[in-house]
Amino acid sequence: MAASTTRQRLIDNAYALFTRQGFHAVGLDRILHETGVSKQTFYNHFQSKDDLVLAVLDKRSEIDLATFRDMLCEFAGDDPRAQLDAIWDVLDAWFNRDDFRGCIFITAAAEFPFRHDPAHEKAAAHAARMQRLLADIAERAGADDPVALAEWLLRDQPGWTRDRIVAAMEGAAPVRVNLTQPIQVVLFYLTAVVLPHDGSVHFADDVYGSDAKLREALQRRGG
Repeated sequence: MAASTTRQRLIDNAYALFTRQGFHAVGLDRILHETGVSKQTFYNHFQSKDDLVLAVLDKRSEIDLATFRDMLCEFAGDDPRAQLDAIWDVLDAWFNRDDFRGCIFITAAAEFPFRHDPAHEKAAAHAARMQRLLADIAERAGADDPVALAEWLLRDQPGWTRDRIVAAMEGAAPVRVNLTQPIQVVLFYLTAVVLPHDGSVHFADDVYGSDAKLREALQRRGG
């Protein structure tokens, strides 16, 4: 079996297990059993389980950002203003796909809460990449301050509405609103990881824990 194939299978199986059970609950032996490889084979590819965790997060960041970009183009073409408007439709379609398993970066930030933990840093880096992606779209759409708009979209959830994005595009101060629509719950779920100025990852309103706990909290807030 090719080395690259074995490494990718380890990453894929670890991702499936981590999203179902969390990082700490899944031991290395379980991952090796699911993949069908020995410890010697594993250590040919990774120094430790922690090293595998980081590889999973790197790969998922690459995949998730590419998926988001591709779906924006699928729904809205190359028009950046249309892409901002299509975010709701994109996320609704994405989160209803059979292969969607929740946000592994929320799980990582919750299970590795210290800002200097490498897994926590990976979650922060993913949120920063998402912010840069949104800032790029906002700049191409003609926003007065695309960086500030992208920060608002990530930090000040709940509250994405088309009217407020248009107002923010024109430099008006964003307004926080209550969650009232199911898609807004989904949007809040996607961007629940925020980046304070100290570089750590926090959850909006300090919602920590598993995806299931987070979903329950969001459902309560959404009415």
